[in-house]
Amino acid sequence: MSKGKYHDVGKTRRVITERRQKRELFDANRGIVEEELIDEAFPMRREDSPASDWIPYDKRKWYVIDTNLILSCVDVIYDADDENWRPPLDFRPSLDSAHIIIPSVVFEELNHLKDGHTHNRTIARKAFRRLMKFFPNSERSLREIMELSRPIPTGWKQQTISILPLHRDFARSLPWVPQPTDNDGWIAVTALAATMIRERLPVDGTASVDEVLEHNNSRRDVVLLTNDNPLLIKADEFGVRAKSYSFKTRPVFTGMRDLVVPAALFEQFWQEDGLSKSDFEAAMPNEPPLVANEYIVMTPEGDVYPKGYFAADLPFSNVMRYHKEKQMFYPLRFMKREQLTPPNAGIATYYDAMNDDSVSVIVATGKAGTGKTYQIVRHAIRVLGAGKYTRAVLIVNPDNGVGYLPGSQEKKLEPMIAFCKDAIRSYLAETPEFKRKREALRKFGDTNDEPSETRTDRKPNKYRELVDELTDGRIEKRRCRVEKVEKAEKTARSGRKTYAELLDEQVDYYYERYFTAIPYKQAQGRTFEDTIIIIDEAQRIIIDEMETFITRLGKNSLLVVCGDVNQIKYNSPEKRIKNGLIFTRMMYYDWEGCVNIHLTENMRHQAADIANRNYERVLEEIGELQT
Repeated sequence: MSKGKYHDVGKTRRVITERRQKRELFDANRGIVEEELIDEAFPMRREDSPASDWIPYDKRKWYVIDTNLILSCVDVIYDADDENWRPPLDFRPSLDSAHIIIPSVVFEELNHLKDGHTHNRTIARKAFRRLMKFFPNSERSLREIMELSRPIPTGWKQQTISILPLHRDFARSLPWVPQPTDNDGWIAVTALAATMIRERLPVDGTASVDEVLEHNNSRRDVVLLTNDNPLLIKADEFGVRAKSYSFKTRPVFTGMRDLVVPAALFEQFWQEDGLSKSDFEAAMPNEPPLVANEYIVMTPEGDVYPKGYFAADLPFSNVMRYHKEKQMFYPLRFMKREQLTPPNAGIATYYDAMNDDSVSVIVATGKAGTGKTYQIVRHAIRVLGAGKYTRAVLIVNPDNGVGYLPGSQEKKLEPMIAFCKDAIRSYLAETPEFKRKREALRKFGDTNDEPSETRTDRKPNKYRELVDELTDGRIEKRRCRVEKVEKAEKTARSGRKTYAELLDEQVDYYYERYFTAIPYKQAQGRTFEDTIIIIDEAQRIIIDEMETFITRLGKNSLLVVCGDVNQIKYNSPEKRIKNGLIFTRMMYYDWEGCVNIHLTENMRHQAADIANRNYERVLEEIGELQT
């Protein structure tokens, strides 16, 4: 008899369903237990209990959240309708199945921020939009609100949320009270009220001072979450248990992935000179979704390369680029147009993007010395000389204006365009002409400063030899002629330019011929066609200014935004997005006309590379010494 004839299909389905429900319930219950707070008062669901059981209301953890938590990570407020909402990565402690309590003082602070002029205004308004989906028309009585007895489900893993208005009479039960303008103090008092409500004690001022004094911060079921150090201290003063929170920011999109792929996939790409998206996803199922124009640097598993791979000697043939429209991966087809061999994979992708006519925006990021500015300036000189564009515009951002500086606008902007002239100088120094000049300078030195009597490499003067053979009386006229010739030679030698002077002269010539500098305020209302627009140090530009630049792009133009994300000096992850560099990358994210380039290898002296690698570590050590 076959096994399937007597196999209980219904029972198998019930077992599978029960296992799935157990797993879902286990995942949902993770938020009520922390590593150091495992307590018998908050047991996890037993495996033999019914699968339909949910965490009882009196067994949940209560978290009173501070204003700075919302400003730092607004996604702690769940919003099912917001497509941009993402659960915070590795948030500690977990809020999945917790009861979130927002003090009314926090709403007052958010209401003050939403009418301000800082970037916190945007976050405060987003928080209010999300909270509007929970609290208006909640059909709860005032008693249920004050006693936190009827929280509102948020829809995220058994999470609930409540508002706790602070009864002012509760202050009569306290041995000391904060000042009326001390919002941090009142948030701590609200957390204290939450602990009393948890123990079913009154918070309307009828409780005695002795009942309040019995509370202490050893309670583990109500926790105030904040990273505000003064508030952490004040919470301890009021006997409230407070804890700092932490979470991981999402990895910054760089436009490039370094992947170890199956050898068969690598060989398929090598043999067919391309790869379909479906084949890539089938071989790499755990990879995040692909983004338009994303580069993949592949390494075959076990370093098993196809036969003939090394014999072909094709530079960076292991790098492919994803074309969203065609759903295909292609090798770096436009890199060869630069007529140079790139030193690393990052520069190779830079060459590929700069020479692709379908690309209109390039966002190049990387630390100082990785070649972000130099490569685009060198490329601009080549394509402008070939007539592809008519000019290159440098958008500069004077911090304090330039009106007080003497001279014309070009002279006033000289400090801001130094980066471009430095790049031109480096480019010219590598040309064959100046390499020969530099080699002659190393062999013979600066001959312009050497006296004519000591020069041994000059050819003999035939007029001087003729004069020496004759008497002075017979060739007086010829002597005058010889002296005139020598004077002319001396004048020519004194007017000859040194290597540095020739290089400076050539730098000024290239800059005046191809480049124009414009302050960002003068870019408003203009349209740049047939132009390469270069914005350097974009991490110093705010969003409003950057929005002006990126809307100036005309036909047959290329916008290149260069900057270093690591130089953004904002402590809060939310504040980092107010930067113009990240704003541009997010604005053109997953658009076929934009390419994101991330450079990591240092192109300057080794000392600059050491400084970049040790910067953060040294700052931490200095901070420890100061404390």
